[in-house]
Order: sequence, then C-alpha cells, then structure tokens
Amino acid sequence: MTLKISWKIIENIDELITYKSQWQDLAEKSPDGFFTSPQWLLEWINVYWQKDWTLRVIIGSIDNDLSVLAPFYIQNKKIFGITYNLLFPLGQGEVEYAEVASEYQDILVAIKHDDIYAEIAHQIKSLTYDNLYWRAITKQANLLKISQYLTQTNVAIAGARYAINTKDSQAVLVSKNNRYKWNKCKKLLQDNNAHFFWCDKDQLQDHWLQLKEIHTRRWRLKNKSGAFTSKAFNIFHQNIIQRDLCKISVLTIKGKLAAINYYLIGDNCLYFYQSGWENNYALLSPGFSLHKWSIENNALACYDFMMGEKKQSYKNSYSCNQIADMFTLKQKSSPVKHWFYKFKRKLRSNFS
Repeated sequence: MTLKISWKIIENIDELITYKSQWQDLAEKSPDGFFTSPQWLLEWINVYWQKDWTLRVIIGSIDNDLSVLAPFYIQNKKIFGITYNLLFPLGQGEVEYAEVASEYQDILVAIKHDDIYAEIAHQIKSLTYDNLYWRAITKQANLLKISQYLTQTNVAIAGARYAINTKDSQAVLVSKNNRYKWNKCKKLLQDNNAHFFWCDKDQLQDHWLQLKEIHTRRWRLKNKSGAFTSKAFNIFHQNIIQRDLCKISVLTIKGKLAAINYYLIGDNCLYFYQSGWENNYALLSPGFSLHKWSIENNALACYDFMMGEKKQSYKNSYSCNQIADMFTLKQKSSPVKHWFYKFKRKLRSNFS
C-alpha cells in the first residue's frame, strides 16, 4: 500500500490542542473512540498531568488530514541512580488511589492496513523508552495489530467486556435465576413505593454527591477508602458532569434514596462507571433492580458494563449479548532496567 504519511511527534500540550477538532472527528469514527478522544484525554491532562512527565503523541497526516493519533507520554523513574522511562497511553498511569481507570483506549487510525500498522510500530520504536504498559484493550483495537510489529511484547487476557445492545435489552432477564430474582423484587418494590428515574441535568451535581457519600460509607465498612477519597478523581468527574458527558439513574424507596448508578456517555453508548446503594434495602436488591431498569430505559444504542472478571462476574448475570476478551500489553525494551525497577518496587513494598 502506497500512502504518503507525514509523521510528527507532539511534545507540547498546547500544540496537541491545535489538533482538537480533527482529533475529535477521528475519535468519533473509531469504535469506542470516546476514551481516546480529546473530550476524555484533554480533561485527564488538565487534572492529572505532572511537570516531570514528557508528552510523546505520534501524529500521522495524509494531505494535511489527521489519519493517525497515538497518544503516548513518558514517566521517568530513578532506580539506583539509573533513569527508567515508562511509556504509557494518555489516560493511564496515574497513581492507583486516584486513577479514573480509562478503558477501551486505542491508537486512532483512519485507514486500517498492515503497512500502516507496521509504520506506526516503527514510529513507536523511535521513542526513547524502556517499558511500555497499556491496560484494558479491546479485542478489536488497532493496538493489538500494531503490537505484532513490536519486539519483546506480551499480550495477555486481562478480563472480559460485558455489554448489551439496546435492541436486545428484553433478553436481560433471560436466565432462570434472574427471572426468579426479579419477580421476587418486583412485588417488594411495588409494596414499598419504589420509584426509578433518570436525573435531570440540574440534579446531576447533587446526586453525584449522594453517590459519593453512600459509596464511601459502604467501603468504610470494609475498612477501605473507596474511589472518592482522591481530590483529583473528584475534580475530573465534576468536570465531566459539567460538560454533560454523564447520566445518573436513581432508585428511591418510600421517597428515600436506595441506589444510584453513574454512567459516562460516548459513542452512542451508556458506559456504567460507578454505583452506590444503601445496605438497609438489601432484601429489595436495589443494585440489581436499578441496572435492570436502566438497561430497559436506555435510549442509546448500547449499555456497557465495561471490563469485569473473565469468570464469575456479576455483569454476566444480565445475559449480555456482547462478551469479548480484553487484554493488557507489556513491552520490555530494556529487560535489565525492568528487572531493577521491579526489584526496587519489591524492596519498597517490603519496608513500607
């Protein structure tokens, strides 16, 4: 295949922003492009970016039209006086307690062809790094095809994606156990004046705070902090809410809050992201019931639970008709440095 692609490495955030419009168009034409779009990644940069990180976004253009965007950056770590360069995709690599856990990210490619995948791999190799790590990759990702042209690369199954097409949502209770569970819940919910609804836009902020409160309360009972203790995590999602990139569904029982589901909106899909429910309504299965209602009242093309365990995930109990493996990619360009890095982390964990 003969195409004249002009390649460039973007090392400055302001310069990356100049591609925002073309970048958004490319993301919207890509499967699950929302999590590699400027809507998601520029917000991530705005909240999480650190001065000692180094931007390395690979741009490929054909006749001045953006055709490839590979959103990388480098974290530099010191190991026994040796600099170790970790290559991550934008949207991943933040500290674990504050992470937004970006999934389904990919290298955006307008024209899919082996020659282009090989050339992208060549561009990645030109970056100076010791280890590449990329998590939560879908089965259809361009990255998996590109990885075939990278050396010392390991791709492993990390879990499964669970999703339901809206047109097939009637099959959500196809299993015998789910039918029995719902018939039992339905009567109890009716007897207790249950009410399901989608939040209006002017209610999103208040219900986010309620979700934060009940989610944190449940995790404290397990002697864990939960996802809402990080300032950066909260700022990120507050900004997502303000930009109308989310929805929240609610279940009340006798006028009191019983359960909340928080979703991201992109790619004509409702991505389930976080939930909370009150323990005193456990007999009414509020989490299960709110998912069922939300699936059946989803106006978008897809209801996506996102990544879960490969086996025995509660997400599979909803008879998802789209289940596919998801992957983690690791590349050790400098195996010796990688060994030192792992050794130092192990020492640190042993003495912490």
